Amino acid sequence: MTTKIAVFASGSGSNFQAIQESIERGELNANIEVVVTDKPNAYVVKRAEKFGIPVFAFSPKDYASKATYESEIVKILKQ
Repeated sequence: MTTKIAVFASGSGSNFQAIQESIERGELNANIEVVVTDKPNAYVVKRAEKFGIPVFAFSPKDYASKATYESEIVKILKQ
């Protein structure tokens, strides 16, 4: 059974890249389902797009409260 994972990142995405490459080499039986970032302009967004992995990029200031955007993240993770 393949493990579904989400990667949370806010920078260059080097850890995301390492995880994805491990998956592609067959070293990790997983699938990155989504990348979540609170910095829409972070380089991790470009890295994820390169691999065709969906990204949920948001700016916390666009939400009324932390609870509001956390609720949105939980909804995405459940999907």
